[in-house]
Amino acid sequence: MAKIEAVVVRDRVETVMDAVEEQTGHVGVTVMEAVGHGRQRGITHEYRGRVFESRFLPKAYLIFVVRDEIADAVQHAIVDAARTGHENGDGDRVAASAARARVRLWRDLSVSAR
Repeated sequence: MAKIEAVVVRDRVETVMDAVEEQTGHVGVTVMEAVGHGRQRGITHEYRGRVFESRFLPKAYLIFVVRDEIADAVQHAIVDAARTGHENGDGDRVAASAARARVRLWRDLSVSAR
């Protein structure tokens, strides 16, 4: 099992989930709200003549736990779907690690290494 974590722009969450399902058939995902900034260090807004600086930008943190056989395909699907075309601020970061075990609490408490 592989655990794949990605930080993407909020607007791309549905696109990423659809791309992963379409390209790999995997449908399970956990999504959490996150904030952060990269090289651009936030953005500047102007509202009613006043300038506001937003240092942290809204992002989404996605976690996929997948079979080892499809881990690379899931990573490629995430990166391709998360890309917005902007030079800065795409916000896509993808990390993969080994998931040693998975527990399904709603069925039983046995540990599964499938």
